[in-house]
Amino acid sequence: ENSIAVPCHTDQSIRNISFKNFPQHLNAKVICPTCNSEKTKLISKFGSTPCKSLYKCEDCSNPFDYFKKHWLMNQLFKKLEVIDVEKLTDNSVILEFFISNVMKKKFNYFPGQFVTLEIDIEGKNYYRTYSICSQKHESNIKIAVKRVVGGLISNWINEKVKIGDHIKVSMPAGDFVAKKNYSIQKKYLYFAGGSGITPIFSLIGSKLNSEPNSIHYLVFCNTTQSQVMFKTQLLDLKNKFISRLAIFFIFSEENNEFDIQNGFISKNKIQLIF
Repeated sequence: ENSIAVPCHTDQSIRNISFKNFPQHLNAKVICPTCNSEKTKLISKFGSTPCKSLYKCEDCSNPFDYFKKHWLMNQLFKKLEVIDVEKLTDNSVILEFFISNVMKKKFNYFPGQFVTLEIDIEGKNYYRTYSICSQKHESNIKIAVKRVVGGLISNWINEKVKIGDHIKVSMPAGDFVAKKNYSIQKKYLYFAGGSGITPIFSLIGSKLNSEPNSIHYLVFCNTTQSQVMFKTQLLDLKNKFISRLAIFFIFSEENNEFDIQNGFISKNKIQLIF
């Protein structure tokens, strides 16, 4: 009814992976990062990103993000070659990984899912999840990485990764996906802010190409126009599917000609737009 479905992997091998082959911190209980209590409960399947769930501590009452359990269970890393590094904005890049015919089945994904990178820096492994931004009809997998102030891995990727590098990448996971609907004229409404556009960009592009009767509306908030990730790609999609895609940009730190584009996403703005 809500166009959200949990993906079913056809490759059964990922269901039989043991925790013993992974770093100890990936097997930990869900512990509150504020008070270290183990008395925590799941509040929402979706946290600040699709690869995280929202938990709440029963002792201190603080909510917090935590990587999803199914993500921890389904890890299988393969070393993939970086075949393109594209500057997206002044603080973000797109990495494109080559997916060979041998790897096609293992790296089959649903638009909206994510992968995990295993990064080795000075002999220490770090794990970070990034949403897939490629579209389903494309042959390779792409991710977008935005710099985080003080972020070790996001800055390393933006500064150091180059074409020809090899990085360990997990098979796709996540349930921020939408059911395919080829015949019914379905309408989709998306809200995104900053780098949160990444999985939504994959969803929009994939569905515009695979669902000829679908109509899409995107409300996208950023600080300034220069910080809009996928701006060119989104406008290209809009021009290609002019009667099926409408995009409404809002900027929180920039004055624009139309007042409705200034500030933040709000109930009043949504009512004016729709």
